[in-house]
Amino acid sequence: RVAQLVGILFLWMAYDYYSTISNTAINAFLKKNRSYAFIIFLLHEPLLSILKKVTIPASASDSLYLFAYFGYPLLIVFVCLIIGKYLKQNSKFYNILTGNR
Repeated sequence: RVAQLVGILFLWMAYDYYSTISNTAINAFLKKNRSYAFIIFLLHEPLLSILKKVTIPASASDSLYLFAYFGYPLLIVFVCLIIGKYLKQNSKFYNILTGNR
């Protein structure tokens, strides 16, 4: 338990340090889209489950499973961002859903 707490604190401090010294495209992307974190949290699991059930047959190859393991989460995050941006621009439901963040 102590090791877990130390690990969590280390990662937290390392991220804070990294975010202050780097000015990368990843940081810019994260800062630009951090307001959609709750939408990603809400939508990622249902969308990922649906995508896996629709696109991966029971007799799929190992390479398809490998692609799905690494590719689908990235795809789902971008889909969630698109949905979040659409809802934010075209709906007051977004404000209710996210607590007006």
